[in-house]
Parts: sequence; C-alpha cells; structure tokens
Amino acid sequence: MWSNGTCVTTTSGASVYTDTNFNTLATQEQCNGYAVTDGNQAIVLTEVGSGTMEITNQGLDTNDYSYRFAGGDYKIADAYQSTYSKIYDEIILLTCDGESQSIRDYCRSENFYYTLAYDTNNTQYTTMKSALEKAVEDGYLVKDNIKNYVCFGTNVTPCPEENLYRILGVFDGEVKLIKADYATADELGTNGEYTGIDFDNSHSYKGNLDLSLIGTYNWNVVNYDLAYQETGYRNVWSYSELNTVNLNTNYLNALAEEWQEKIAITEWKVGGFGDDNISFSELFDYEINNPNNNTGETTYNAKIGLMYISDYVYASPVEDWNVTVNDYAYAEESDPNDNWLYMGLTEWPITPHFDGVSRIENEGTVTSLMPNRGYGAIRPTFYLNSDVTYVGGSGTSSDPIRIN
Repeated sequence: MWSNGTCVTTTSGASVYTDTNFNTLATQEQCNGYAVTDGNQAIVLTEVGSGTMEITNQGLDTNDYSYRFAGGDYKIADAYQSTYSKIYDEIILLTCDGESQSIRDYCRSENFYYTLAYDTNNTQYTTMKSALEKAVEDGYLVKDNIKNYVCFGTNVTPCPEENLYRILGVFDGEVKLIKADYATADELGTNGEYTGIDFDNSHSYKGNLDLSLIGTYNWNVVNYDLAYQETGYRNVWSYSELNTVNLNTNYLNALAEEWQEKIAITEWKVGGFGDDNISFSELFDYEINNPNNNTGETTYNAKIGLMYISDYVYASPVEDWNVTVNDYAYAEESDPNDNWLYMGLTEWPITPHFDGVSRIENEGTVTSLMPNRGYGAIRPTFYLNSDVTYVGGSGTSSDPIRIN
C-alpha cells in the first residue's frame, strides 16, 4: 500500500508502520486493520508491507481485501462512560418545534436546536457539529475515533477542508478514498445532472461547509429515456451525466494533472442488487462479487465514482452488519450517527437497485427510487494507484495522511 515503509511488531505486540529508520509513520490501522478492544470495532486485516493478505471472519466475504473502520468519529470519554451509554439522545439532545425528539428521527421543522445534557445553562446549538465539538472541548467526548483522513490534491499545510478525503479500504492493493465532506457545486459544475441548491435547512448535516455551497444532482435524468430506448434499462451508469459530466469531467479536471495521475482507472461494479431482505453482511457479495444484471451492464471503467452501499454499511458498528437493508437505521440497536460515513444529507451512492437506484436519506436510511426521481448530494470516490507512497500524518482531520 504505502510503499516506503514496512509493518513491524513492537515489544508490546502492536503492529505499526515504520520507515527505514523505524520512525512510526502510521498507526496500527494502516498495518492490520482496527484492533478490537470493546467488541464494537471490526477486525479486518489488510495487505501489509510484505505483500501478504490476511483477513478475519467477521461475516465479510474472503474476497473483500480491505480494512474497515466500524463506528462513529466520536466516542464518550472514559471518565463519563459510567454516566452515559450513548452520545446521541443522552449527551447530544435535539429539540424540534419546541418538543424533545430523538436525533435519529428526522426533524422536518426549521425550528430546531441542539443542547448538551450536562449543560445547566441549556445553551442552544444550531448544528450537530457545533454541539459535538463543544462536548469535545468540555471533555465529555473524544474525537478522531476513526483515523483515516488523507490530504489529496494539495501540499498546503494545514490541509484545506475541500482537500480532505477518507480511506474506505484497501482493495487489490489500491487505497480507496471518499471525499470527507460533500462536493460543492463549483467542483461538480452546474451542468450535467445539476438541480440546484436545496440543503439550506438541514438539521442533520455533520460537515463544515456552508450549505449554500452544496449542489444537488439527479442520478440520471438527462439520458433517462435514451438509456431505456437503447438498452431497455433506465438505471444505466454509463448513460448518467452525473458520471460522465459532473464526476469524470468537471470534478476530475478541477484537480491538477499531477493529482489526476495518482487516481487509478477502476472497474466500478454497477449491476447493483435486488433484495432488501438480505443482511448487510451478505450485501458485499451481492453488490460487488456477483452484481445483478439489472442495468444492462455490470461494470463501468472510470477514475471517479461514488461509494457502494456496502462501503456505507461497513462504516457502522459491527452489530449492525446483520441488520437487513430494509431495517437499517430503524432497528432499535442501530443509529446512523454511529456510522462515520453518515454526513446527514440525502446523497447518492453508485449502487443500482432492481430497475431503480439506491439512495442514502438524510436520516441515514437506505432506500431506493427511480433514477429520475429525487436528488442528492455527492461525495466523489476513487482509488489511488498502487505505487502512491505515504510520507506522514497520523490520520486525524487536523493531521491527515500525506502522500507524495
């Protein structure tokens, strides 16, 4: 993966990634997955310095050569774990239209605010992000639970927000990145499948952008009828201008040529799946290894794509992995806010579904609809060439991994 170092075992038994002078370059995650200490993290071993592969059995298909980080970015500080068992609805509270409401239930009013359960002044916060950061400042929460941030597209320090990406996994020796926050309309363009700016009142947004910058896009409207006339299907990724114009023309060309060259041309799996009653632990096989031929095509080669539904789900705590697609985010034990990929806005993955497409809703649920219905925010996703090398960084948002 990062070819200028190697994985070694320390005297304490931990694996670390070091340079030739045995200076630690990365945490254990970059060597052999995320260590299980409390039963809530996934152990999935990945390609290590020697080039060998090893993977544990956590319900993942053995062809999934990736490491997964399961759980949310924030966790309760040790000093308060005997007081609180949940971040959301116990420490972070939501008031919607003057009434207390569970955070997992989408507030459809413009009149909402967050408070902190321990704050006797009942200070009101207009965004979840600001409430979370205050709880970190006060010592009730710790952040950077998932250290997988990468700075891409610039060598500027500190890394600008628009250049922050996150590692989804390592597949066949290539690191898969997703934009940490949503792409803006300036980055994706106002042509192709662009529909406008529609996220001005979203209480659930967890990012740092001004919502007026985030464009909304259709999955496939421009060539909806043409795709059907020529293929018999409407959910065909090769016909989508979100794919061809917004992602693989506008977004790609906004990157300097030297950074474009670090991105691998990828065979994206675009056949999708068609059974909402399968568990997420089965989804990877349906979606990636054996994609349904319900779009007229099963693969599409390009540099830029979107995340798969299986990417999204494996960012959840491991206990969610046996929840069905239908039940995700509604099951009593699951909360999308404990998924580090959940950003709080409606967005598109790449995954087709039956004769439609999948969508992640603003409350974190996974649904499906026709590709010409609705809109979503976009987080570009891509794989780095296998020869890309690592030069530093701890993987936090303030100290992201840096590459040559």
